[in-house]
Amino acid sequence: MKPHRNYQAVSLAMPWSRSSPAAPPPKLPTALPKWGVTAPVMILKTVTQMYVHVGSQTSALQILDANAVFQRAAITVAQFQQHYHVILSPVFAQPVIELGKVDLSDVATYTANVLTYSPFTALYNQTGQPAMSLPLGTDSKGLPIGIMIAGRYGDEALLYALAGQIEAAAHWAGRRPPGHGVG
Repeated sequence: MKPHRNYQAVSLAMPWSRSSPAAPPPKLPTALPKWGVTAPVMILKTVTQMYVHVGSQTSALQILDANAVFQRAAITVAQFQQHYHVILSPVFAQPVIELGKVDLSDVATYTANVLTYSPFTALYNQTGQPAMSLPLGTDSKGLPIGIMIAGRYGDEALLYALAGQIEAAAHWAGRRPPGHGVG
């Protein structure tokens, strides 16, 4: 990789607090029909059914309030990011999960697993800050291990340039996990 500028890597603390955990998801009663959920929805996984219920119980004003929280977070992140060209983090906090291993039948377990497995991506999903994940290595099973690059608002060009350099250096073109052929 040939950087076009002199950059310095620094460890940093993010400007938000982890001391106040998110409220736990609501408990799901066993009888969704009493909430007005019709039979075809019953084939959905429990986690999806929970979102159907929450959505049906959420007012437009509550949605606007939630959007205001996301906007304040986006402004905080944008101001913080102005001091850095990119922020590098892992994509996941744990090795790749095998297909079918995520339990979608229990909301509390699912939420805890998602937050433990993927704590880095939610911020960028919620604030709309440009970010991308790239394969950087493989685990003992040959499955990809990735990094996430987050950039400043409006500076996607830097992310693409850096991603191109990383992918070229890592020789990822044409690589597939074991058992996953091309096409």
